[in-house]
Amino acid sequence: MENVYVLLGTGLVSIAVGLGLRALCRWLRLPDWKWQGRRGRGAIETMLTTEAMKKSVHVVDDDAAVRQSVRKVLEGAGYEVAAACDGEEAVVRFAPEQIDLVLLDLNLPLRSGWDVFERLTTRYPFVPVIIITGMPNQYRTALAAGVGALMEKPIDVPALLKTMGELLTEPKEARLRRMCGYQQDTKHLRPPNASATGQMRLPPIRPGERRRPDELLRWSEG
Repeated sequence: MENVYVLLGTGLVSIAVGLGLRALCRWLRLPDWKWQGRRGRGAIETMLTTEAMKKSVHVVDDDAAVRQSVRKVLEGAGYEVAAACDGEEAVVRFAPEQIDLVLLDLNLPLRSGWDVFERLTTRYPFVPVIIITGMPNQYRTALAAGVGALMEKPIDVPALLKTMGELLTEPKEARLRRMCGYQQDTKHLRPPNASATGQMRLPPIRPGERRRPDELLRWSEG
């Protein structure tokens, strides 16, 4: 009699698992696992793994056309995109558990881009940030503040995607060293036809010294 109960229990568990997998497949709009061979199941597992590996990017720019263009490019490259149109929204809507990288404009309403950068990186130093701006002479500020990369508009899409990939795979220790001022390797991405002449060198920073962006702006203007 006990054997009957065991067999009955095993059968019920198998049915429940099968129904659960079928419901999951329907919810994900995937073919039913029951009818997939080894090759078909491998393809489904690859799809699920790819979905889980998607990175999410927070795009902050007050220009709707830029946000839309960047969103289209990033989604085409396999990223998930969240967007904000001003500095206040960028800070309020930022969710560190859902955002892997930030693309940040500097000329924003309500809060400046440097203010947003300071607030986000003070609380979440491991989230990489790429500054994208049309404002001149910002690299020395970005270097001292520990920005991952600074890109000058117009945007060079291949260079942007390459830099995003590098920063997303960078060890957290390297990112933290940059933020703390121990490592000065902020990437400077210029438009394809821009010249490197005229770039000013930033005076050396003492190890462990991280200058605030607002202090650097006052220093560079003085």
